[in-house]
Amino acid sequence: MLSPTDIRDLRRALTEAGAFERHEARTWVELALLLAVFAGLVALHLTLPLWASLLLLPVTALTVTVAAMLGHEGGHRSLSRSRWRNELLLHIAFPLVGGLSALYWKDKHNVKHHGQPNVVDHDEDLELWPMASSRVAHERSGPVRRWFQRHLQGYLFWPLTSFLAFSMTASSFGYLIRRGRTRRGRDGAFWADVGCMIAHHVAWLLVPALIVGFWPAVGFYVAVWALVGVYLSAIFTPAHLGLPLYASHPDTWTLQIETTRNFAVPRWASWLFVGLDHQLEHHLFPRIPHGRMHVAEPIVRDFCEARGLPYRQIGFFAGLADVTRFMARAWDEQPVGAEPERAERPRLDASGDGAASDSDAAGALSPSAVAASLGRSPEPA
Repeated sequence: MLSPTDIRDLRRALTEAGAFERHEARTWVELALLLAVFAGLVALHLTLPLWASLLLLPVTALTVTVAAMLGHEGGHRSLSRSRWRNELLLHIAFPLVGGLSALYWKDKHNVKHHGQPNVVDHDEDLELWPMASSRVAHERSGPVRRWFQRHLQGYLFWPLTSFLAFSMTASSFGYLIRRGRTRRGRDGAFWADVGCMIAHHVAWLLVPALIVGFWPAVGFYVAVWALVGVYLSAIFTPAHLGLPLYASHPDTWTLQIETTRNFAVPRWASWLFVGLDHQLEHHLFPRIPHGRMHVAEPIVRDFCEARGLPYRQIGFFAGLADVTRFMARAWDEQPVGAEPERAERPRLDASGDGAASDSDAAGALSPSAVAASLGRSPEPA
């Protein structure tokens, strides 16, 4: 287990190296350029013949993916010292561009995933219906799903990721509906989220339908966001799938390291990942801006090696292959510390006000909670 002194020393080394220095203007320029490129691509889709438009779709979807993922930085408040500018970036990129609720994302990602990555029944990224990412999930499935998980999910994992964006949009609406049932839940953040979600569908579906017709508009939307789902899965899943699963873990700092790995990609390609090729550094200190991850990398690597902790890196395509192999056998993966017999799944309350999501890695076992108990902030503001 890592001691508070270990984490304090690591944070000090990162601070002295400038890993927490923000470059807000550059991120806003990146977003503006990406949206301008996307607008130009849309114009091309309107003028090109169908076959050429189809060939252009992967480029269009990649542009949208990178633009939307800049919101990840706003969600962790690593963009700016200004809270409202972090929220502005988050809302432009996620609910407005991406159709993904900012409040839902904070709860799912900041609280449940960052708080306890790869911990069954806590990390919702492990819930991949109709697939199973562990023996626990497999045993809770019905007979048809269990057959599917044993025989087909390894082959169909990547095709099924094309539904990810639509699934998260549906979950976003479900989350907002549950939150909106209480007067306390219908606050300013709720209405900002709802307004951006509505504007997303107006801009992506209603306006294009009035210009080019209903079916071309729907077809373009479905094609782009199906590819975005595949791209997002390629970015996120190799960081954790294939690494140890836990039923629980006594030390959240060590948990972040044991369940996370980086992509070894060229520096120029790192821009496409918005810093998420450095998942290990990001999980330890989510407020490191994506443009400073390369500064943190050698410091975190030396820190891990000096303490006998794994510092894992894998090539991009090797990571995709490893995820594919893992999903073929995931139904039989027993989480460390899990009881072999079937158990009832505890209910997770996702109807909170999202306040805890503003921390760098909120949750009962999160680094921010540990830092707060020591009377200090998780990272420099």
